[in-house]
Amino acid sequence: MKKHHVRHEILHEHELWANKVGTVITGVFGFTAVPVFLAIPNVLIFWRIMLSIIGVLLATGLIAVSRNKKTAGLTKYILTVVLVSFGFLMTITMGEGNRCIPFYFFSLPAFCLIYLNPRLILIVIAETIFAHVIMMTYFPEEIFALHQPAMYIYATFIYLLYCLAVYTIAVKALSLLGILGKREEEQTRLNRHLTDIQQRIAVASTQLRKTSVALSQQAGEMLASSQETAAGMEEMARMVDVETSEVTKVSQSVSEINEIAEEIRKKTMELADAFDKTHGLSMQGAELIYSTIDGIQKTGVHMAEVVDATRRLKESSLKISSILKIMNEIAEKTTLLSVNANIEAARAGSTGQGFAVVAMEIKKLAEQSAQGTEEIKSIIGDTLLDVDKVMTAIESSLATVEEGSRESYAVSGSIEKIMENISKNSEQIRTIHQALEKLVAMNNNIMDATNSLAGIAEETSAGTEEISATTQQQAIAIDHIVEQIKELEQMASALDLLVSKAS
Repeated sequence: MKKHHVRHEILHEHELWANKVGTVITGVFGFTAVPVFLAIPNVLIFWRIMLSIIGVLLATGLIAVSRNKKTAGLTKYILTVVLVSFGFLMTITMGEGNRCIPFYFFSLPAFCLIYLNPRLILIVIAETIFAHVIMMTYFPEEIFALHQPAMYIYATFIYLLYCLAVYTIAVKALSLLGILGKREEEQTRLNRHLTDIQQRIAVASTQLRKTSVALSQQAGEMLASSQETAAGMEEMARMVDVETSEVTKVSQSVSEINEIAEEIRKKTMELADAFDKTHGLSMQGAELIYSTIDGIQKTGVHMAEVVDATRRLKESSLKISSILKIMNEIAEKTTLLSVNANIEAARAGSTGQGFAVVAMEIKKLAEQSAQGTEEIKSIIGDTLLDVDKVMTAIESSLATVEEGSRESYAVSGSIEKIMENISKNSEQIRTIHQALEKLVAMNNNIMDATNSLAGIAEETSAGTEEISATTQQQAIAIDHIVEQIKELEQMASALDLLVSKAS
């Protein structure tokens, strides 16, 4: 992929150069040919002027196309069309006496060879052949006025050989250009690898120098450290005895702490059990209170129903009083009618005696009805008084029930808070219990560690002698490291010399 990319870049740069050369040559040819065209003999002045104008326009258009980035890639194809068209116009306008014009077409493949593009060579060959076919078909007098047909056959054969040679040169040149691009790419890659190697050698040399300096510093530090270690061994041996006695004291203190923590842990367990029992009892009390609240609520509902029924009873009693009033009025009217009937019976004499007896009976019934109505009215009045008393008592009881319900809710809320606090306290007690268990475990670990420290102290006392011997061996090793550091510095100098020669 990189190979084709490099070749494409080389061909593109060469094409830009060929476009510049081709347009410059064509432009110079187009503008300098104007006086030549105007001075040609045996050609009408019209054609001389037209050829001059067409030559200038074609050259100007070709230059404009090559300068435009969008159409610059078409310059080589437009150049072939311009040159072939210009030769075609010269051939059909100049006529007899211009035998050199066919050789103009011979120059076109050679001129296009500057592009080193076999495809472009084939295109210009096809264009020249097509132009000659058009001229022989539509302009035979002009074309055969220059040469005999047999001469054209010979010239055609020579032209084909010439074109084949030009095409072969273009193919070979393009191949050589590709090989050149490949060699250039290989040389670039080789230079890049050499540069990379030089950089790596330089980095390695720098790293060697840094390493040698670091090793030198470390050797000095190790030597000083070994001396300090040897001096500190005696101090360490003295401190080991002190540490042993201190470890014994710590072990005793940890044992006492462990006993206290175990006692606290037992107390917290008992306290946690007590909180659990309290929580259970509070749960039972809360259930009883909730049951009482439900009973009070149901009682309130029933009391409200009783109040409602009492109100309806009072309303019915009031309706009965209204009916009794009407019945009393009817009894009074009946008594009045019986009096009137007696008066009328007295007026009738013996004839009205029977009617008078009936009137008397009606009067008695009316009086009895009035008396019964009064008794009922008295009873209903007493009943209404009792109903009012009952309603007052029930309403007072209902208010008491509602107040008790509200107080029960308040009590239940307080109990819930108490239960919540009990739960929190129980959790806190459990947390304390867990912390104490961890404390006991840590104390046990400390006990183990102190015992281990006692053993380590004894081992340290024995190991000081070994460390003293080791410091002597380290001094010998440090001398050996110093010698290796000198060798590393020599290698770094050799690498620097190699890099300077390579660059």
